[in-house]
Amino acid sequence: MRRKFGKKNFFYLFLLMFIIGTLLLWIWSFPGLKDQIWLGYVGRFVMQWGITAATGYMWSLVPEVISYGEYTSQKRVAGIINALMGLFFKIGLALGGIIPGYINAFCHFDGTKATQSAAALNGITISMIWLPIVLAVVAMWIMSKYSLSDTEVDRINHEIEARRNQ
Repeated sequence: MRRKFGKKNFFYLFLLMFIIGTLLLWIWSFPGLKDQIWLGYVGRFVMQWGITAATGYMWSLVPEVISYGEYTSQKRVAGIINALMGLFFKIGLALGGIIPGYINAFCHFDGTKATQSAAALNGITISMIWLPIVLAVVAMWIMSKYSLSDTEVDRINHEIEARRNQ
């Protein structure tokens, strides 16, 4: 029997692309490679393609969660789930703007200086390379807890439709 490459696997693939692209940008920062502009372009392209596609797969899970909720509780709470998704999305955007600022402030980054200290450069590396990679790994771990397959979601949707038609 041939195994299907489902949404979960695509999510992992695209987050792995994001991690690889981010690491390419980090490698590009090495003194001997700063003149290799292609490395920056390729790294940014792979990084952005990975995170954009992974985000799309994340949003594609919302209808599955809504269907599963209706299947288990007999109530369709699409509004509540969409509101919670929107809330957590906004919280994530806010934290994505706040946390790097705190890291860079802690590392004594000074935006008025053209040349930064080693500590400030380390803060930039932490906030722009390592923290996003850690969060991507956390997202992969969270997704590993998601147990619904495409086949199971189809079965659930058919059962919900059959209940409605009774």
